[in-house]
Amino acid sequence: DGIRDAQESRGLGDVYKRQHFGIVETSLGINNSYIPESVLNTFLKRHMRGDWGDADNEQRNFNKITLRKCQGGRLLSKYTYQDKEVTIVTNGWGWGQDPNKKTLCRTFIRLPHEVS
Repeated sequence: DGIRDAQESRGLGDVYKRQHFGIVETSLGINNSYIPESVLNTFLKRHMRGDWGDADNEQRNFNKITLRKCQGGRLLSKYTYQDKEVTIVTNGWGWGQDPNKKTLCRTFIRLPHEVS
């Protein structure tokens, strides 16, 4: 579950503290979904802590491998609010650590059918 994943992710030391998640963008579907911004912010914070929500075991394992490599991988989390599913994807995680350089990292908050 998400709590266990977050606890296991803490075992990676200060990896989360050293990284950022780039520019955060929301999709048109999310913007029109009537999901409160406070809920989306909570999901984003969970994603950034390593709580992958409803992601399946295969994706959780992939996320853990990405965290250990810190070389531009992809992190994916899934959450549910009422009857709506929300997917958060960070592409390029681990890139752009230097705040003086342009980051290649981007985080997208989308509805599942909008994720490529």
